[in-house]
Amino acid sequence: MLKIDFHAHSKYSVDSKSEITDIIKSARAKGLDGIVLLEHNNIAPMNEVRAKAGNFFIIFGEEISSSDGHIGAIGIKKPIPAGLSAKESVQLVHQQGGIAFATHPFSFRVPAVRFKYKSIPFDLMETQNASHWFSTKLSRLLIGNGLGGADAHLPEEVGTSYTLVDAQPNEASVIAALRSGKFRPVSNSGFFNYLSRFFKRRQKRAARPNKF
Repeated sequence: MLKIDFHAHSKYSVDSKSEITDIIKSARAKGLDGIVLLEHNNIAPMNEVRAKAGNFFIIFGEEISSSDGHIGAIGIKKPIPAGLSAKESVQLVHQQGGIAFATHPFSFRVPAVRFKYKSIPFDLMETQNASHWFSTKLSRLLIGNGLGGADAHLPEEVGTSYTLVDAQPNEASVIAALRSGKFRPVSNSGFFNYLSRFFKRRQKRAARPNKF
């Protein structure tokens, strides 16, 4: 079983300054086998990232800002533009043969599809998000099994939630396992840990000279 954090951001997202090398160092320290880089409306430059990642397993994806809320996408090569409806965004992901999932679907702090998810053809849902405690609780209650990810914007947040996947360390194998339901989310984070990370993240962002 692979331990993969399905939701991490790096300096290629506008709200993170995390270096790839720092993310991987943290991921290795947490015992992860891989991460998914879900950059906001962008796919991280693969050759540049792989040169820094060495043999560490990385899946490149995108967190799409649809008009209905945020959507995670993996198995795509071209970014999906922001501002489309969720249905249009998911359709474009499927046209590339990718998997689309609602990220932090019940969050009220950031754009989320919330109860619109029932009318959107998602492949999966993110039911364990270490940065969105309320969304996680409601997702697990209403949806059950789904993907787990930290929604990490700082290197030390990587791995606070992750997904166990019965697959080999390559993208095709992982996607096949997801389609077959051979996965489950795992949390390393309780409510008080969530609060601690929330305030720590706010402090670090406030200290930056150039905030987004």
